[in-house]
Amino acid sequence: MKQLLLIVLLSVAATAHGECMDSLWTQVSGTADSDHGGGITLTNDGNVVVAGYQSQTGITAGLGWVAKYDPVTGEELWSRTYSSGSNQQIFLDVERTSDGGYICGGWARKVSDNDQDFWIVKLNSAGDTLWSRKYGHEFSNQGTCVAEAANGYVIAGRAHTLPNGSGGQDWWILKVNSNGDSVWSQRMGNPDEDTCYDIVPALEDGHVMGGRSVLDSTGAGRLAQVNGGGIVLWDRLYEFAPSVEIHGILPIELGYLACGAQQDWNSTNRVMWMLVDEFGMLQWHQQFDIGAVGSAYGNTLLADGHGGYYIVGHAGRFTTTNNDIFALHISECGDSLGLYWSSDSTGEEAARAVLTAGGQMVTAGVRVAAGNQRDALVTAFSADTCNIPPCAFERVRPFDESLPEIEFPLVMNWTRARDSDNDPVSYIFHLEHNYLEGAVGPLDTVVADTFVHLRIDLPVHRLDDIFDFYWRVWATDGVDTVEASDGQGHFQLDITMDADDAILHPSSFELSAYPNPFNPTTTLSFTLATPQDVTLALYDVQGRMAQERLNGRLDAGSHDITVDGSALTSGIYFARLSAGTQSRVAKLVLMK
Repeated sequence: MKQLLLIVLLSVAATAHGECMDSLWTQVSGTADSDHGGGITLTNDGNVVVAGYQSQTGITAGLGWVAKYDPVTGEELWSRTYSSGSNQQIFLDVERTSDGGYICGGWARKVSDNDQDFWIVKLNSAGDTLWSRKYGHEFSNQGTCVAEAANGYVIAGRAHTLPNGSGGQDWWILKVNSNGDSVWSQRMGNPDEDTCYDIVPALEDGHVMGGRSVLDSTGAGRLAQVNGGGIVLWDRLYEFAPSVEIHGILPIELGYLACGAQQDWNSTNRVMWMLVDEFGMLQWHQQFDIGAVGSAYGNTLLADGHGGYYIVGHAGRFTTTNNDIFALHISECGDSLGLYWSSDSTGEEAARAVLTAGGQMVTAGVRVAAGNQRDALVTAFSADTCNIPPCAFERVRPFDESLPEIEFPLVMNWTRARDSDNDPVSYIFHLEHNYLEGAVGPLDTVVADTFVHLRIDLPVHRLDDIFDFYWRVWATDGVDTVEASDGQGHFQLDITMDADDAILHPSSFELSAYPNPFNPTTTLSFTLATPQDVTLALYDVQGRMAQERLNGRLDAGSHDITVDGSALTSGIYFARLSAGTQSRVAKLVLMK
Protein backbone atom coordinates (compact mmCIF):
# COMPACT_ATOMS: atom_id res chain seq x y z
CA MET A 1 0.00 0.00 0.00
CA LYS A 2 2.87 2.40 0.75
CA GLN A 3 4.23 1.78 -2.73
CA LEU A 4 0.86 2.73 -4.22
CA LEU A 5 0.88 5.99 -2.28
CA LEU A 6 4.33 6.86 -3.61
CA ILE A 7 3.10 6.35 -7.18
CA VAL A 8 0.18 8.69 -6.56
CA LEU A 9 2.46 11.39 -5.20
CA LEU A 10 4.85 11.14 -8.11
CA SER A 11 2.01 11.46 -10.60
CA VAL A 12 0.95 14.83 -9.17
CA ALA A 13 4.36 16.42 -8.82
CA ALA A 14 4.34 20.24 -8.67
CA THR A 15 4.56 22.24 -11.90
CA ALA A 16 7.43 24.63 -12.59
CA HIS A 17 5.40 27.82 -12.17
CA GLY A 18 8.20 30.16 -13.16
CA GLU A 19 7.80 29.10 -16.80
CA CYS A 20 4.10 29.79 -17.19
CA MET A 21 4.10 33.45 -18.28
CA ASP A 22 5.51 34.28 -21.71
CA SER A 23 6.46 37.50 -23.49
CA LEU A 24 3.95 38.40 -26.23
CA TRP A 25 5.13 41.69 -27.76
CA THR A 26 6.94 44.96 -27.03
CA GLN A 27 6.40 48.42 -28.50
CA VAL A 28 8.83 51.28 -28.01
CA SER A 29 7.77 54.82 -28.82
CA GLY A 30 9.96 57.87 -28.48
CA THR A 31 12.00 60.74 -29.79
CA ALA A 32 15.70 61.48 -29.51
CA ASP A 33 15.27 62.80 -26.00
CA SER A 34 13.24 61.60 -23.00
CA ASP A 35 9.86 59.89 -23.27
CA HIS A 36 7.83 57.62 -21.02
CA GLY A 37 4.54 55.79 -20.59
CA GLY A 38 2.81 56.62 -17.34
CA GLY A 39 -0.71 55.19 -17.29
CA ILE A 40 -2.74 52.48 -18.99
CA THR A 41 -6.42 51.55 -19.13
CA LEU A 42 -8.72 49.08 -20.86
CA THR A 43 -11.04 50.32 -23.60
CA ASN A 44 -14.66 49.45 -24.32
CA ASP A 45 -13.68 47.64 -27.52
CA GLY A 46 -11.14 45.28 -25.90
CA ASN A 47 -7.98 47.27 -26.61
CA VAL A 48 -5.72 49.32 -24.32
CA VAL A 49 -4.89 53.02 -24.15
CA VAL A 50 -1.55 54.26 -22.82
CA ALA A 51 -0.76 57.81 -21.68
CA GLY A 52 2.64 59.40 -21.07
CA TYR A 53 5.06 62.01 -22.31
CA GLN A 54 6.83 62.74 -25.59
CA SER A 55 9.74 65.16 -25.52
CA GLN A 56 10.45 67.72 -28.22
CA THR A 57 13.68 69.59 -27.51
CA GLY A 58 15.53 68.34 -24.49
CA ILE A 59 14.00 66.94 -21.34
CA THR A 60 12.31 70.19 -20.24
CA ALA A 61 10.01 70.58 -23.24
CA GLY A 62 7.43 68.13 -24.51
CA LEU A 63 3.82 67.09 -24.97
CA GLY A 64 1.34 64.80 -23.35
CA TRP A 65 1.05 61.57 -25.34
CA VAL A 66 -1.76 59.02 -25.68
CA ALA A 67 -1.79 55.91 -27.90
CA LYS A 68 -4.12 52.98 -28.46
CA TYR A 69 -2.86 49.39 -28.91
CA ASP A 70 -4.23 46.00 -29.84
CA PRO A 71 -3.32 43.82 -26.82
CA VAL A 72 -3.13 40.65 -28.94
CA THR A 73 -0.73 41.83 -31.65
CA GLY A 74 0.75 45.01 -30.16
CA GLU A 75 -0.30 47.02 -33.22
CA GLU A 76 -0.52 50.76 -32.56
CA LEU A 77 -4.05 51.79 -33.65
CA TRP A 78 -3.56 55.53 -33.16
CA SER A 79 -1.21 57.95 -31.41
CA ARG A 80 -1.83 61.59 -30.41
CA THR A 81 0.00 64.39 -28.58
CA TYR A 82 -1.58 67.11 -26.44
CA SER A 83 -0.51 70.53 -25.20
CA SER A 84 -1.75 72.87 -22.48
CA GLY A 85 0.10 75.85 -23.91
CA SER A 86 3.12 75.28 -21.69
CA ASN A 87 6.67 74.26 -22.50
CA GLN A 88 6.31 70.87 -20.87
CA GLN A 89 3.24 68.77 -20.11
CA ILE A 90 3.20 65.20 -18.82
CA PHE A 91 0.50 62.55 -18.41
CA LEU A 92 1.10 60.14 -15.51
CA ASP A 93 -2.27 58.38 -15.53
CA VAL A 94 -5.28 57.62 -17.73
CA GLU A 95 -8.63 56.03 -16.90
CA ARG A 96 -11.54 54.92 -19.07
CA THR A 97 -14.73 56.89 -18.33
CA SER A 98 -18.34 55.73 -18.36
CA ASP A 99 -19.02 57.52 -21.67
CA GLY A 100 -16.40 55.39 -23.45
CA GLY A 101 -13.79 58.15 -23.46
CA TYR A 102 -10.79 58.79 -21.23
CA ILE A 103 -9.64 61.14 -18.50
CA CYS A 104 -5.89 61.89 -18.48
CA GLY A 105 -4.04 63.43 -15.56
CA GLY A 106 -0.58 64.76 -14.85
CA TRP A 107 1.09 68.12 -14.70
CA ALA A 108 2.08 71.04 -16.92
CA ARG A 109 5.03 73.33 -16.31
CA LYS A 110 4.19 76.99 -15.79
CA VAL A 111 5.49 79.44 -18.37
CA SER A 112 6.44 82.02 -15.73
CA ASP A 113 8.73 79.83 -13.64
CA ASN A 114 9.83 76.22 -13.06
CA ASP A 115 6.75 75.23 -11.03
CA GLN A 116 3.94 72.97 -12.25
CA ASP A 117 0.14 72.84 -12.24
CA PHE A 118 -2.23 69.87 -12.13
CA TRP A 119 -3.34 69.11 -15.68
CA ILE A 120 -6.48 67.19 -16.70
CA VAL A 121 -7.57 66.44 -20.26
CA LYS A 122 -10.91 64.82 -21.21
CA LEU A 123 -10.83 62.78 -24.42
CA ASN A 124 -13.50 60.97 -26.41
CA SER A 125 -13.07 57.36 -27.51
CA ALA A 126 -11.13 58.44 -30.63
CA GLY A 127 -8.64 60.50 -28.61
CA ASP A 128 -10.08 63.91 -29.53
CA THR A 129 -9.81 66.60 -26.85
CA LEU A 130 -13.13 67.59 -25.28
CA TRP A 131 -11.55 69.96 -22.77
CA SER A 132 -8.16 70.65 -21.16
CA ARG A 133 -7.71 72.40 -17.80
CA LYS A 134 -4.88 73.35 -15.42
CA TYR A 135 -5.22 73.82 -11.68
CA GLY A 136 -2.83 75.13 -9.03
CA HIS A 137 -1.58 77.96 -6.90
CA GLU A 138 1.69 79.86 -6.68
CA PHE A 139 3.57 76.75 -5.59
CA SER A 140 4.51 73.57 -7.44
CA ASN A 141 1.72 71.00 -8.00
CA GLN A 142 2.21 67.58 -9.63
CA GLY A 143 -0.77 65.36 -10.45
CA THR A 144 0.05 61.66 -10.37
CA CYS A 145 -3.28 59.78 -10.63
CA VAL A 146 -6.86 60.32 -11.80
CA ALA A 147 -10.22 58.57 -11.44
CA GLU A 148 -13.83 59.06 -12.41
CA ALA A 149 -16.15 60.36 -9.68
CA ALA A 150 -19.87 61.01 -9.35
CA ASN A 151 -20.67 63.84 -11.80
CA GLY A 152 -17.02 64.48 -12.53
CA TYR A 153 -13.44 63.42 -11.91
CA VAL A 154 -10.76 63.53 -9.21
CA ILE A 155 -7.03 64.07 -9.59
CA ALA A 156 -4.55 63.50 -6.79
CA GLY A 157 -0.85 64.17 -6.38
CA ARG A 158 1.38 66.41 -4.35
CA ALA A 159 1.87 70.12 -3.78
CA HIS A 160 4.80 71.99 -2.25
CA THR A 161 4.04 73.97 0.87
CA LEU A 162 6.53 76.73 -0.04
CA PRO A 163 7.43 78.38 -3.39
CA ASN A 164 10.15 77.15 -5.74
CA GLY A 165 10.01 73.60 -4.46
CA SER A 166 11.18 74.52 -0.99
CA GLY A 167 9.75 73.00 2.16
CA GLY A 168 7.72 69.84 2.37
CA GLN A 169 5.02 68.41 0.13
CA ASP A 170 1.41 67.55 0.96
CA TRP A 171 -1.12 65.35 -0.74
CA TRP A 172 -3.49 67.44 -2.84
CA ILE A 173 -6.81 66.01 -4.07
CA LEU A 174 -8.99 67.99 -6.47
CA LYS A 175 -12.56 67.28 -7.61
CA VAL A 176 -13.82 68.75 -10.90
CA ASN A 177 -17.23 68.44 -12.55
CA SER A 178 -17.89 66.91 -15.95
CA ASN A 179 -16.86 70.18 -17.64
CA GLY A 180 -13.61 70.48 -15.74
CA ASP A 181 -14.71 73.18 -13.27
CA SER A 182 -13.22 72.89 -9.80
CA VAL A 183 -15.71 71.63 -7.18
CA TRP A 184 -13.52 71.15 -4.08
CA SER A 185 -9.96 70.39 -3.07
CA GLN A 186 -8.33 68.84 0.00
CA ARG A 187 -4.75 69.02 1.30
CA MET A 188 -3.38 66.57 3.83
CA GLY A 189 0.06 65.56 5.04
CA ASN A 190 2.87 65.74 7.55
CA PRO A 191 5.54 68.46 7.93
CA ASP A 192 7.95 66.54 5.71
CA GLU A 193 7.49 64.96 2.28
CA ASP A 194 4.16 63.33 1.33
CA THR A 195 3.61 61.70 -2.07
CA CYS A 196 0.36 60.22 -3.44
CA TYR A 197 0.74 57.47 -6.06
CA ASP A 198 -2.73 55.99 -6.64
CA ILE A 199 -6.42 56.78 -6.23
CA VAL A 200 -9.34 54.33 -6.57
CA PRO A 201 -13.11 54.43 -5.92
CA ALA A 202 -13.94 53.62 -2.30
CA LEU A 203 -16.12 50.64 -1.37
CA GLU A 204 -18.79 53.03 -0.11
CA ASP A 205 -18.47 56.78 -0.71
CA GLY A 206 -15.70 58.78 -2.34
CA HIS A 207 -12.16 57.62 -3.06
CA VAL A 208 -9.18 55.99 -1.36
CA MET A 209 -5.64 57.24 -2.01
CA GLY A 210 -2.30 55.60 -1.34
CA GLY A 211 1.32 56.74 -1.10
CA ARG A 212 3.97 57.49 1.49
CA SER A 213 4.99 60.03 4.12
CA VAL A 214 8.50 60.80 5.34
CA LEU A 215 8.76 60.70 9.15
CA ASP A 216 12.16 61.94 10.27
CA SER A 217 14.58 59.26 9.03
CA THR A 218 11.87 56.71 8.17
CA GLY A 219 9.05 56.50 5.67
CA ALA A 220 5.52 55.26 6.37
CA GLY A 221 2.98 53.90 3.94
CA ARG A 222 -0.16 55.99 3.84
CA LEU A 223 -3.82 55.40 2.92
CA ALA A 224 -6.70 57.84 3.29
CA GLN A 225 -10.34 58.09 2.25
CA VAL A 226 -12.25 61.22 1.28
CA ASN A 227 -16.00 61.16 0.69
CA GLY A 228 -17.82 62.63 -2.29
CA GLY A 229 -17.72 66.07 -0.68
CA GLY A 230 -13.98 66.04 -0.02
CA ILE A 231 -14.21 65.36 3.72
CA VAL A 232 -11.44 63.13 5.07
CA LEU A 233 -13.10 60.03 6.61
CA TRP A 234 -9.85 58.38 7.74
CA ASP A 235 -6.13 58.88 7.24
CA ARG A 236 -3.69 56.19 8.39
CA LEU A 237 0.05 55.59 8.43
CA TYR A 238 1.65 52.12 8.30
CA GLU A 239 5.03 51.76 10.01
CA PHE A 240 5.57 47.99 10.15
CA ALA A 241 9.04 48.53 8.60
CA PRO A 242 11.54 51.40 8.64
CA SER A 243 10.40 52.38 5.16
CA VAL A 244 7.04 51.56 3.56
CA GLU A 245 5.66 52.80 0.22
CA ILE A 246 2.21 52.16 -1.26
CA HIS A 247 2.04 52.42 -5.07
CA GLY A 248 -1.06 50.46 -6.08
CA ILE A 249 -4.51 49.88 -4.52
CA LEU A 250 -7.18 47.29 -5.36
CA PRO A 251 -10.63 47.41 -3.69
CA ILE A 252 -11.90 43.95 -2.75
CA GLU A 253 -14.80 42.65 -0.69
CA LEU A 254 -12.79 42.59 2.55
CA GLY A 255 -11.37 46.11 2.16
CA TYR A 256 -8.37 47.31 0.18
CA LEU A 257 -5.32 45.41 -1.00
CA ALA A 258 -2.26 47.57 -1.53
CA CYS A 259 1.17 46.87 -2.99
CA GLY A 260 4.44 48.71 -2.98
CA ALA A 261 7.76 48.25 -1.23
CA GLN A 262 9.15 47.93 2.26
CA GLN A 263 12.71 48.29 3.45
CA ASP A 264 14.27 46.97 6.60
CA TRP A 265 17.32 48.58 8.20
CA ASN A 266 20.36 48.59 5.88
CA SER A 267 18.60 46.71 3.09
CA THR A 268 17.09 47.46 -0.29
CA ASN A 269 13.38 47.65 -1.00
CA ARG A 270 11.45 44.41 -1.30
CA VAL A 271 8.02 43.84 -2.82
CA MET A 272 5.24 44.32 -0.26
CA TRP A 273 1.50 43.80 -0.22
CA MET A 274 -1.00 44.38 2.56
CA LEU A 275 -4.69 44.29 3.39
CA VAL A 276 -6.64 46.93 5.30
CA ASP A 277 -10.34 46.85 6.16
CA GLU A 278 -12.86 49.40 4.89
CA PHE A 279 -11.69 51.84 7.60
CA GLY A 280 -8.00 51.47 6.81
CA MET A 281 -7.14 49.23 9.77
CA LEU A 282 -4.21 46.96 8.90
CA GLN A 283 -5.19 43.26 8.74
CA TRP A 284 -1.88 41.78 7.53
CA HIS A 285 1.18 42.53 5.44
CA GLN A 286 3.60 40.28 3.60
CA GLN A 287 7.00 40.79 1.99
CA PHE A 288 8.30 38.90 -1.05
CA ASP A 289 11.94 38.38 -1.93
CA ILE A 290 11.91 37.96 -5.71
CA GLY A 291 15.65 37.42 -5.97
CA ALA A 292 16.55 40.93 -7.13
CA VAL A 293 19.91 42.39 -6.05
CA GLY A 294 18.53 45.93 -6.26
CA SER A 295 15.38 47.57 -4.97
CA ALA A 296 12.01 46.13 -6.00
CA TYR A 297 8.73 48.04 -6.29
CA GLY A 298 5.25 46.66 -6.81
CA ASN A 299 3.30 49.30 -8.72
CA THR A 300 0.03 47.61 -9.74
CA LEU A 301 -2.28 44.97 -8.23
CA LEU A 302 -4.47 42.95 -10.61
CA ALA A 303 -7.04 40.26 -9.82
CA ASP A 304 -6.31 37.04 -11.76
CA GLY A 305 -9.97 35.92 -11.91
CA HIS A 306 -9.28 32.82 -9.77
CA GLY A 307 -9.15 34.43 -6.34
CA GLY A 308 -5.45 35.28 -6.69
CA TYR A 309 -3.54 38.37 -7.77
CA TYR A 310 -0.66 39.71 -9.83
CA ILE A 311 1.77 42.33 -8.58
CA VAL A 312 3.45 44.10 -11.51
CA GLY A 313 6.46 46.36 -11.02
CA HIS A 314 10.19 46.63 -11.58
CA ALA A 315 13.36 45.70 -9.74
CA GLY A 316 17.13 45.61 -10.10
CA ARG A 317 17.27 41.98 -11.14
CA PHE A 318 21.00 41.71 -11.86
CA THR A 319 22.39 45.12 -10.84
CA THR A 320 21.36 47.86 -8.44
CA THR A 321 21.19 50.42 -11.26
CA ASN A 322 19.44 48.59 -14.11
CA ASN A 323 15.81 47.56 -13.61
CA ASP A 324 13.68 44.87 -15.23
CA ILE A 325 9.90 44.50 -15.27
CA PHE A 326 8.41 41.65 -13.26
CA ALA A 327 4.98 40.11 -12.69
CA LEU A 328 4.55 38.16 -9.45
CA HIS A 329 1.58 35.77 -9.29
CA ILE A 330 0.11 35.18 -5.83
CA SER A 331 -2.59 32.64 -4.93
CA GLU A 332 -5.64 33.55 -2.87
CA CYS A 333 -3.89 32.08 0.17
CA GLY A 334 -0.84 34.33 -0.26
CA ASP A 335 1.59 31.80 -1.78
CA SER A 336 3.95 32.91 -4.54
CA LEU A 337 3.00 30.92 -7.65
CA GLY A 338 5.04 32.30 -10.50
CA LEU A 339 7.45 35.09 -11.41
CA TYR A 340 7.91 36.57 -14.87
CA TRP A 341 10.89 38.78 -15.76
CA SER A 342 11.31 40.89 -18.86
CA SER A 343 14.37 39.71 -20.73
CA ASP A 344 15.52 42.85 -22.52
CA SER A 345 19.13 43.86 -21.99
CA THR A 346 18.20 47.52 -21.43
CA GLY A 347 16.71 48.92 -18.26
CA GLU A 348 12.92 48.70 -18.06
CA GLU A 349 10.45 50.10 -15.56
CA ALA A 350 6.71 49.45 -15.33
CA ALA A 351 4.51 52.29 -14.11
CA ARG A 352 1.06 50.65 -14.36
CA ALA A 353 -0.51 47.52 -15.87
CA VAL A 354 -3.87 46.02 -16.90
CA LEU A 355 -5.11 42.48 -17.49
CA THR A 356 -7.34 42.03 -20.53
CA ALA A 357 -10.23 39.62 -20.92
CA GLY A 358 -8.07 37.65 -23.35
CA GLY A 359 -5.37 37.03 -20.73
CA GLN A 360 -2.80 39.58 -21.92
CA MET A 361 -1.03 41.51 -19.18
CA VAL A 362 -0.04 44.86 -20.70
CA THR A 363 2.28 47.32 -18.95
CA ALA A 364 3.12 50.96 -19.60
CA GLY A 365 6.47 52.34 -18.53
CA VAL A 366 9.87 53.37 -19.77
CA ARG A 367 12.92 51.80 -21.40
CA VAL A 368 16.28 53.23 -20.40
CA ALA A 369 19.01 52.79 -23.01
CA ALA A 370 22.64 53.87 -23.22
CA GLY A 371 23.30 57.51 -22.39
CA ASN A 372 20.13 57.58 -20.25
CA GLN A 373 18.02 57.69 -23.41
CA ARG A 374 14.42 57.08 -22.31
CA ASP A 375 11.60 55.79 -24.50
CA ALA A 376 7.97 55.03 -23.79
CA LEU A 377 7.62 51.28 -23.36
CA VAL A 378 4.47 49.22 -23.82
CA THR A 379 4.97 45.50 -23.36
CA ALA A 380 2.66 42.49 -23.02
CA PHE A 381 3.03 39.01 -21.63
CA SER A 382 0.60 36.19 -21.05
CA ALA A 383 -1.15 35.59 -17.77
CA ASP A 384 -0.07 32.56 -15.74
CA THR A 385 -1.27 29.43 -17.56
CA CYS A 386 -0.03 26.93 -14.98
CA ASN A 387 -2.29 25.06 -12.63
CA ILE A 388 -2.76 26.74 -9.24
CA PRO A 389 -2.07 24.26 -6.42
CA PRO A 390 -4.37 23.89 -3.40
CA CYS A 391 -3.89 26.40 -0.61
CA ALA A 392 -2.07 25.53 2.57
CA PHE A 393 -3.94 23.53 5.21
CA GLU A 394 -3.20 22.00 8.62
CA ARG A 395 -3.68 18.78 10.53
CA VAL A 396 -6.13 19.21 13.43
CA ARG A 397 -6.68 16.03 15.47
CA PRO A 398 -5.29 14.10 17.19
CA PHE A 399 -3.12 16.87 18.64
CA ASP A 400 0.61 16.39 18.25
CA GLU A 401 2.39 14.62 21.11
CA SER A 402 -0.97 13.90 22.78
CA LEU A 403 -2.27 10.74 24.44
CA PRO A 404 -5.95 10.79 23.40
CA GLU A 405 -8.67 8.61 24.81
CA ILE A 406 -9.31 5.59 22.61
CA GLU A 407 -12.51 5.87 20.58
CA PHE A 408 -13.79 3.42 18.01
CA PRO A 409 -13.26 4.56 15.34
CA LEU A 410 -10.66 7.23 16.15
CA VAL A 411 -11.41 10.37 14.11
CA MET A 412 -8.39 11.99 12.43
CA ASN A 413 -9.11 15.26 10.66
CA TRP A 414 -7.55 18.35 9.06
CA THR A 415 -8.64 21.72 7.68
CA ARG A 416 -9.94 22.06 4.12
CA ALA A 417 -7.52 23.16 1.39
CA ARG A 418 -9.10 25.73 -0.94
CA ASP A 419 -8.30 25.59 -4.66
CA SER A 420 -8.20 28.85 -6.64
CA ASP A 421 -8.98 27.03 -9.89
CA ASN A 422 -12.06 25.48 -8.25
CA ASP A 423 -10.64 22.03 -9.03
CA PRO A 424 -11.90 19.22 -6.77
CA VAL A 425 -9.42 18.54 -3.98
CA SER A 426 -8.78 15.10 -2.51
CA TYR A 427 -6.56 14.14 0.38
CA ILE A 428 -3.88 11.47 0.61
CA PHE A 429 -3.66 9.98 4.12
CA HIS A 430 -0.68 7.97 5.38
CA LEU A 431 -0.17 6.32 8.78
CA GLU A 432 2.69 4.40 10.39
CA HIS A 433 2.66 2.76 13.87
CA ASN A 434 4.33 0.16 16.10
CA TYR A 435 1.05 -1.45 17.24
CA LEU A 436 -0.03 -4.96 16.22
CA GLU A 437 0.43 -5.65 12.53
CA GLY A 438 -2.87 -5.62 10.65
CA ALA A 439 -4.79 -4.26 13.64
CA VAL A 440 -5.01 -0.65 12.37
CA GLY A 441 -6.51 0.76 9.18
CA PRO A 442 -6.45 2.41 6.84
CA LEU A 443 -2.71 2.98 6.59
CA ASP A 444 -2.88 4.58 3.15
CA THR A 445 -6.01 5.97 1.52
CA VAL A 446 -7.31 8.80 -0.65
CA VAL A 447 -10.48 10.56 0.54
CA ALA A 448 -12.57 13.54 -0.55
CA ASP A 449 -13.46 14.52 3.02
CA THR A 450 -11.26 16.20 5.59
CA PHE A 451 -11.17 13.24 7.94
CA VAL A 452 -10.41 9.54 8.22
CA HIS A 453 -12.01 7.12 10.67
CA LEU A 454 -9.17 5.02 11.99
CA ARG A 455 -10.06 1.42 12.88
CA ILE A 456 -8.13 -0.02 15.82
CA ASP A 457 -8.71 -3.68 16.66
CA LEU A 458 -8.26 -4.63 20.29
CA PRO A 459 -6.30 -7.84 21.04
CA VAL A 460 -7.80 -10.98 22.55
CA HIS A 461 -4.73 -11.53 24.75
CA ARG A 462 -3.53 -9.47 27.65
CA LEU A 463 -1.81 -6.25 26.55
CA ASP A 464 -0.83 -3.10 28.46
CA ASP A 465 1.45 -0.73 26.57
CA ILE A 466 1.74 2.72 24.94
CA PHE A 467 2.14 2.75 21.14
CA ASP A 468 3.36 5.44 18.72
CA PHE A 469 1.40 6.61 15.66
CA TYR A 470 2.82 8.87 12.91
CA TRP A 471 0.61 10.41 10.22
CA ARG A 472 0.82 12.73 7.24
CA VAL A 473 -1.75 14.26 4.85
CA TRP A 474 -1.39 15.77 1.37
CA ALA A 475 -3.97 17.76 -0.62
CA THR A 476 -4.03 17.29 -4.38
CA ASP A 477 -6.06 18.77 -7.23
CA GLY A 478 -4.82 16.06 -9.60
CA VAL A 479 -1.92 18.19 -10.86
CA ASP A 480 -0.18 19.65 -7.82
CA THR A 481 0.22 18.16 -4.36
CA VAL A 482 0.67 20.12 -1.12
CA GLU A 483 1.47 18.57 2.25
CA ALA A 484 -0.17 19.86 5.43
CA SER A 485 1.84 22.86 6.60
CA ASP A 486 2.57 21.27 9.97
CA GLY A 487 4.16 18.20 8.36
CA GLN A 488 4.19 14.84 10.12
CA GLY A 489 2.07 14.35 13.22
CA HIS A 490 2.74 12.11 16.19
CA PHE A 491 0.45 10.86 18.95
CA GLN A 492 0.34 7.85 21.30
CA LEU A 493 -2.34 5.42 22.44
CA ASP A 494 -2.40 3.61 25.78
CA ILE A 495 -3.95 0.24 24.89
CA THR A 496 -4.87 -2.00 27.82
CA MET A 497 -6.65 -5.30 27.18
CA ASP A 498 -7.38 -8.43 29.25
CA ALA A 499 -8.46 -11.84 27.94
CA ASP A 500 -11.86 -11.35 29.60
CA ASP A 501 -12.52 -8.48 27.18
CA ALA A 502 -12.31 -10.66 24.07
CA ILE A 503 -16.05 -10.33 23.54
CA LEU A 504 -15.48 -6.66 22.67
CA HIS A 505 -13.45 -7.47 19.60
CA PRO A 506 -14.83 -5.18 16.82
CA SER A 507 -15.49 -8.08 14.46
CA SER A 508 -18.58 -8.97 16.58
CA PHE A 509 -19.97 -5.45 16.62
CA GLU A 510 -21.03 -3.82 13.33
CA LEU A 511 -23.39 -1.03 12.19
CA SER A 512 -25.19 -1.12 8.82
CA ALA A 513 -27.80 1.04 7.06
CA TYR A 514 -30.39 0.10 4.44
CA PRO A 515 -31.35 1.69 2.10
CA ASN A 516 -28.36 3.94 1.59
CA PRO A 517 -28.62 6.43 -0.10
CA PHE A 518 -32.09 7.01 1.36
CA ASN A 519 -35.11 9.33 1.12
CA PRO A 520 -36.51 10.03 3.61
CA THR A 521 -35.99 7.00 5.90
CA THR A 522 -33.35 4.34 6.44
CA THR A 523 -32.87 1.57 9.00
CA LEU A 524 -29.76 1.24 11.13
CA SER A 525 -29.01 -2.33 12.24
CA PHE A 526 -26.57 -3.67 14.83
CA THR A 527 -26.13 -6.60 17.24
CA LEU A 528 -25.13 -6.58 20.92
CA ALA A 529 -23.42 -9.60 22.47
CA THR A 530 -24.41 -8.55 26.01
CA PRO A 531 -26.83 -6.01 27.55
CA GLN A 532 -25.12 -2.63 27.34
CA ASP A 533 -25.66 1.13 27.56
CA VAL A 534 -26.01 2.37 23.99
CA THR A 535 -25.99 5.77 22.29
CA LEU A 536 -26.88 6.27 18.64
CA ALA A 537 -26.81 9.73 17.03
CA LEU A 538 -26.70 11.29 13.56
CA TYR A 539 -24.07 13.98 12.75
CA ASP A 540 -23.57 16.29 9.73
CA VAL A 541 -20.22 16.74 7.96
CA GLN A 542 -19.32 19.59 10.31
CA GLY A 543 -19.60 17.28 13.32
CA ARG A 544 -22.85 18.80 14.59
CA MET A 545 -25.51 16.46 15.99
CA ALA A 546 -28.53 16.34 13.69
CA GLN A 547 -30.56 13.69 15.59
CA GLU A 548 -30.17 11.56 18.72
CA ARG A 549 -31.85 8.17 18.17
CA LEU A 550 -30.81 6.22 21.29
CA ASN A 551 -29.44 6.93 24.74
CA GLY A 552 -30.11 4.05 27.15
CA ARG A 553 -29.64 0.38 27.95
CA LEU A 554 -30.49 -2.33 25.41
CA ASP A 555 -30.68 -6.10 25.72
CA ALA A 556 -28.35 -8.48 23.89
CA GLY A 557 -29.38 -9.37 20.35
CA SER A 558 -30.22 -7.66 17.06
CA HIS A 559 -31.70 -4.17 16.93
CA ASP A 560 -33.18 -2.08 14.09
CA ILE A 561 -33.53 1.71 14.47
CA THR A 562 -35.33 3.88 11.91
CA VAL A 563 -33.87 7.27 10.94
CA ASP A 564 -36.31 9.80 9.43
CA GLY A 565 -34.57 12.51 7.37
CA SER A 566 -37.72 14.45 6.43
CA ALA A 567 -36.58 17.49 8.41
CA LEU A 568 -32.96 17.32 7.20
CA THR A 569 -31.35 18.80 4.11
CA SER A 570 -29.81 16.62 1.43
CA GLY A 571 -26.20 15.67 1.99
CA ILE A 572 -23.81 13.39 3.83
CA TYR A 573 -24.40 12.34 7.45
CA PHE A 574 -22.64 10.00 9.87
CA ALA A 575 -24.43 7.66 12.26
CA ARG A 576 -22.32 6.95 15.36
CA LEU A 577 -23.10 3.95 17.56
CA SER A 578 -21.38 3.59 20.95
CA ALA A 579 -21.77 0.59 23.30
CA GLY A 580 -19.44 0.25 26.23
CA THR A 581 -15.89 0.83 24.99
CA GLN A 582 -16.84 0.13 21.36
CA SER A 583 -17.91 2.58 18.67
CA ARG A 584 -18.95 2.30 15.04
CA VAL A 585 -19.69 4.93 12.37
CA ALA A 586 -21.76 4.50 9.20
CA LYS A 587 -21.76 7.04 6.37
CA LEU A 588 -25.27 7.91 5.15
CA VAL A 589 -26.34 9.83 2.05
CA LEU A 590 -29.69 11.63 2.12
CA MET A 591 -30.92 12.38 -1.43
CA LYS A 592 -34.18 14.33 -1.73
